[in-house]
Amino acid sequence: MLPVGLQKLAGVDYDLRGVVQLGSKAPTADRFPGTVTGIKVDQTCRKLHFLHSAAFGHPSDEGKQIGSYVLHFAANQMRLEVPIVYGKDVRDWHHWSGEKDDAELKQVWRGDNNVSRSANSYVRLFETTWTNLVPNIELRSIDFVSSMSQPAPFLIAITLE
Repeated sequence: MLPVGLQKLAGVDYDLRGVVQLGSKAPTADRFPGTVTGIKVDQTCRKLHFLHSAAFGHPSDEGKQIGSYVLHFAANQMRLEVPIVYGKDVRDWHHWSGEKDDAELKQVWRGDNNVSRSANSYVRLFETTWTNLVPNIELRSIDFVSSMSQPAPFLIAITLE
């Protein structure tokens, strides 16, 4: 149900062409890598918008760091880490009954699939916006890293502003 191509979600343009799924300690997530390195950027930016979610998560995972984006800058081998926290940045892409409401969590897309329809539920994606601390230094690349806890983060798109 997720539309493909250039899409505006919550006022941000994203190029939706696929998914980067990372692994976790969930039994069926071992077929995915724990890290994807070297996502090329090679430009400056003020903000980064991450369109992402997680699989294999549960309400009991609230507050756990499930991964991170490691940003590599051109100056002095500088790197910064943007953590991905379950319940703050993402939750499971399948909505679970009993999840608490959280104003900090930004859901930007909602749809369904066969599994969610049979459970009388829905699937969703979230946006995390990170303000760049060094907007005048070129961002060379991004590594997408799982903490290998139970939830497995996945990335749909990154938009630079």
